[in-house]
Amino acid sequence: MFSLNNATFTSNTGQIINLNPAENPGQSPSLKVELINSKVQKNAHDQAIIDIDKGATLNIRNSLVTENYSRSRGGVIAAEDQDALA
Repeated sequence: MFSLNNATFTSNTGQIINLNPAENPGQSPSLKVELINSKVQKNAHDQAIIDIDKGATLNIRNSLVTENYSRSRGGVIAAEDQDALA
């Protein structure tokens, strides 16, 4: 597990987090990330701000996620597969 604590992602243009684990057949999830006590504010991208691929899990706790914009499906967070968890 990888944890980001007290991180700030503000006024970025583009994807800020892309969880794309290596293929690991038969094991899930292979990548676990926690975002704790953090701020994700005023970011924009054509696709989702946070993208989660198969085999990845993202937990967001005690964090502020506001005023983020995307023209794509998923808006702020897009889980690309049934095995991608947010």
